[in-house]
Amino acid sequence: GISLISQSRTNQVQGIWLEFESHRSDRLRALIALRSELGYGGMIHQFKNYILRQNQTDSKSIISSIGGAKAALVQYKYLQLNAAEKRAISHIETILDAYQTALNQMNQLILQQKTAKQIDHIVRIDDSDALEALKLLELETKLINSKTFEIQRRSLLLSSLRTAMGYGGLI
Repeated sequence: GISLISQSRTNQVQGIWLEFESHRSDRLRALIALRSELGYGGMIHQFKNYILRQNQTDSKSIISSIGGAKAALVQYKYLQLNAAEKRAISHIETILDAYQTALNQMNQLILQQKTAKQIDHIVRIDDSDALEALKLLELETKLINSKTFEIQRRSLLLSSLRTAMGYGGLI
């Protein structure tokens, strides 16, 4: 009986500890926040919706997502970063600025009553550098957190799912 109680308490403590560890990685949280703001249901998704539907609600959502992504990048900047991570963050900031500029351009085109096809043809953004930057940040996060990788596996899988479904994936 005592062994069963001891095992139960040990499992309970282990569960609490694992939850604590999973919340401990600021780098991982920043990465997930960034992926969330950019990916499926985030800025890129809303950007495409705005081109198609030209609904001002989508425009406001894009601005909000850009702000959320920039906030996640600020979280990153407070971490100890290597040179590659600093470059990656710079690439992502550049693409966020490009999307902000494109959003302003889209607003003008919508006022000129351009069609979705015309807007899509005019507003082009090459975000391949930002996609590579996100991959690098994810790789660095996995390397740094390799000791706690198993503990954080669920969060990393969620981030990978967002990647597959969203920015750089299905979208």
